[in-house]
Amino acid sequence: MNWIKFGHADRIAREGFRVIMPDLRAHGQSARPHGEEYYPKGILAQDLRELVGHIGLQPGQQRRSGASGPRSGPSRAAPPRRAA
Repeated sequence: MNWIKFGHADRIAREGFRVIMPDLRAHGQSARPHGEEYYPKGILAQDLRELVGHIGLQPGQQRRSGASGPRSGPSRAAPPRRAA
């Protein structure tokens, strides 16, 4: 699903929610360096944990979505006390 193209992100923001759409490594407009050393196991999960910490989100403040659709609750990739 394209959250920008179809207006979902704007609609959610208009309803008063903060919309955070990370541009993951090698996705979107991010750099796409070649080589396995740039993509160690777990690096995308680590990037998201660092982003969540940087912007100061607390448990229960996140709702995530991916290819399988929207969902909420803790991410399997995140520490037990933080959802990403």
